[in-house]
Amino acid sequence: MNTSTSTNIGLICDHHSKQRLDMWQKSNIKTTINKGDVVKLRFEESNKLTEHMWVQVIEVHKNNEFIGTLQNDPKNLSKIKFMDKVKFKRSDIEDHIAY
Repeated sequence: MNTSTSTNIGLICDHHSKQRLDMWQKSNIKTTINKGDVVKLRFEESNKLTEHMWVQVIEVHKNNEFIGTLQNDPKNLSKIKFMDKVKFKRSDIEDHIAY
């Protein structure tokens, strides 16, 4: 999945971002995350905007831990780039697309 930054950028305030995260986590508490699925995660660096980007799951580990590859080109972040490996937990997931 290669998502162009020119067509997949949405700016959302921190307040609404947290509301959306809470809503997703409450309604998808039992959703199974599998290898190949795509999840949205929050990325941030000091003194920069937070970006919410898609990560494709490449490894599923015990204790709700995952490894995936970033599927977006960050607009404002410099410490991560397209296709970088990312380690995350289920509690980090903001949205989910099953494949």
